Amino acid sequence: MFEIFDGPVLLESEGVSVRSLSVSDVEAITAFALNEPLWSFISLPLRQLNPPSIEHFVRNQLQDHRIRRGIPLIVFDVEKKQVAGILRYEYISFRHQHMEIGGRLLGQHHEAILSEAMGLLLRHAFEKRNSLRVGMKAEVQNERAHDFLTQIGATTEGILRNYYTDYEGITYDMQIYSIIASEWHEKVSHRFA
Repeated sequence: MFEIFDGPVLLESEGVSVRSLSVSDVEAITAFALNEPLWSFISLPLRQLNPPSIEHFVRNQLQDHRIRRGIPLIVFDVEKKQVAGILRYEYISFRHQHMEIGGRLLGQHHEAILSEAMGLLLRHAFEKRNSLRVGMKAEVQNERAHDFLTQIGATTEGILRNYYTDYEGITYDMQIYSIIASEWHEKVSHRFA
């Protein structure tokens, strides 16, 4: 069954813990966002990061969950006992059994942790939720994201032109990636073993 909103998410490995975001996470996320170098392409304008904007961001993410638009997840680096980022399941289609994984707040120095978290999310999507396809997007100019998605085994599908407009009114093209169930089982899952 492809139901994904049936309860809180908790995924763990030796180095990473991924769980459903909650309002009680605001303080830890604020400390992370204000003290870590972040990837420049995130869903908050970097120059506007402050405690009120971060709390607003978290509440918006939780509202999206309440209306079944997405499932925001907080990623923890277990060894360092700190937040490493926020990811989410989004664009969920029950009928077509697919979803996307998107980054919302990602620390630059946590790429290995985020890779491990992505493995947990993909395994959960394909093996627990029976997804047929998991998609990902990256701004066309974001070479670091393209490298990351390629390294985890995602296939490039194409470009959506003028897909995203940021807070300053700048429009971006987005590169689309995906992993389908047969790819996960045959060649991608072993990368996260």
